[in-house]
Amino acid sequence: MGGTQRAVVNDGHVQTILPRSATNPRFVRARPPRRDMMASDSIMAIPLQRPHDVRANLFGGNGSVSVCSLLDGDGGPFTAVLWCELTPGGSVGPHVQQEFPEIVVGIEGDGAATIDGAPRALGSGDVVHLPLGSVLSIENRSSERRLTYLIIKARG
Repeated sequence: MGGTQRAVVNDGHVQTILPRSATNPRFVRARPPRRDMMASDSIMAIPLQRPHDVRANLFGGNGSVSVCSLLDGDGGPFTAVLWCELTPGGSVGPHVQQEFPEIVVGIEGDGAATIDGAPRALGSGDVVHLPLGSVLSIENRSSERRLTYLIIKARG
């Protein structure tokens, strides 16, 4: 786990798994779920109380993407943190990263991110870096489940 921490939902409780250390090989703190979060079928929680919008056929793709901003106020070097859910079989068409470099983090599902013509896996735990000027498209390879991912944009 290194220096990371992650939250998982199990049996209606949120567990925060903190980094390992020499004195603490694994520390887990359980707490009841927040009222503005709801457990999905998987180990993740979905933000419910935040506004979101649904974008159809984004950048010439097909299907729809639900987009929810997770960034409140000044995010320092970050300009956007977006929770995205792409419909089964959907896609986001190719588009150029013009303003900010970004990373895409796979949360759940079976997808592919194509960067400058090179396909990369986009599933749980996959991270894709997009420098300025790169071309990105995203595809949900599942016909049954949505593809969930985060987009994190930062000032260059």
